[in-house]
Amino acid sequence: MDPMQPFMRPPSREELRAVLKANAAFLAIYFTAIRATPLALDFAYAAYSHYSN
Repeated sequence: MDPMQPFMRPPSREELRAVLKANAAFLAIYFTAIRATPLALDFAYAAYSHYSN
């Protein structure tokens, strides 16, 4: 069997939906990790410096 054979046929609707869901989940986790982590660290440092004096 040709190893490229699964890629010759068009993907089914379920396969497209699964790929889209995985892509959306990955992007959501990626942007949350990249954008929310500095905000959370900044907030934690501000709260610590505010309540520690």
